[in-house]
Amino acid sequence: FFEDKVPRLFASLANEANLRFEDGAKVLHFEIVRFLGEGSSAQVYLARDTELERPVALKVSLNQSREARTLAHFQLEGIVQVYSEHVVDHLGLKLRVICLQYITGPTLSDLIKGLDHGKKNLIEVLDSCSNEEVPFEPSALKWRERLQNSTFTEAIVLIGIRLAEILNQTHTRGILHLDLKPANILIDPYGRPYLSDFNVSISTAVLNSKGAFGVGGTPRYMPPEQAKLFACGADLTQAVLDARTDVFALGILLKELLAQAKCDHACLNKVLDRATAEDANARTRSAQALAGELSAWLRMHLTEKEMPKIWSGFNWIRSFPVLAVISFTVVSQLLASIINISYNQLQIVGNLTPVQNDVFMRSVLV
Repeated sequence: FFEDKVPRLFASLANEANLRFEDGAKVLHFEIVRFLGEGSSAQVYLARDTELERPVALKVSLNQSREARTLAHFQLEGIVQVYSEHVVDHLGLKLRVICLQYITGPTLSDLIKGLDHGKKNLIEVLDSCSNEEVPFEPSALKWRERLQNSTFTEAIVLIGIRLAEILNQTHTRGILHLDLKPANILIDPYGRPYLSDFNVSISTAVLNSKGAFGVGGTPRYMPPEQAKLFACGADLTQAVLDARTDVFALGILLKELLAQAKCDHACLNKVLDRATAEDANARTRSAQALAGELSAWLRMHLTEKEMPKIWSGFNWIRSFPVLAVISFTVVSQLLASIINISYNQLQIVGNLTPVQNDVFMRSVLV
């Protein structure tokens, strides 16, 4: 039901008008290199900025997007930068063309598909998803090396921490993303995640103002409070949308990654269960809090890995402590009794009279 309600106006218009810029086509001062992909509301191309001689990403949509204005507020690492915005007439349509920072590398969605293909770590999966030339960045080598030396679970948690930190930066500036999903997260060749597509994002100023507004998103990653608005088209001023809305989407995204990588850790699952609680009041309160909980789990996990291996029976003792105490008590008493009886048999009984020996044996039984 929800999937049928995803707005696909631009996609249908693009198909009807056969809207697709060919390789080599000129759009303003940009030369199209190749088509990268499309969603329900936009097409994305790799292009060359002929004025500044650099690769850029061109996002083409109907002239109704507020994404560029939103992204213009951010000059932060981890958020795709907007360079410029233009409106052009093409095939009778007014199109908005946003020139964005081009991130060399796959989306997180592409990365998920490679998690079950027998790779040793996330970097191997990443390298198999892209064969483009990589600009050398010494400052990013440490992050790549850390991912390379991490298990899939550890690498996924590291990316989750980074995404939570990025989201926290947007939230502190009063912007909710509202469409966090793997397809909107780009991973560069060093393994660093970048948050993109703020097309349906909303500022807290808009939420606090009077009037009705539309709301978008992707049903699979929506918390109940957002899904209700999405389905009914309710007035956003009546909605309880805040940082917890994006926290829910990030929690679902991380669960999806862990499931695809076949990772299962009880304590980590509890952290993500809190992040994806249906009741917003029971949910992790902020992206910063989620980053803190994930970081705490990772520190505990790495500490446990470095500790010497504990006797396997210790897990049984932790599971059944009362039974363990009773068992050890009985066993120790039996051993002490055997030793005591054996000592008496060897050192004392041989020197007793028959009457004394009879009394002794009855005493032993008692």
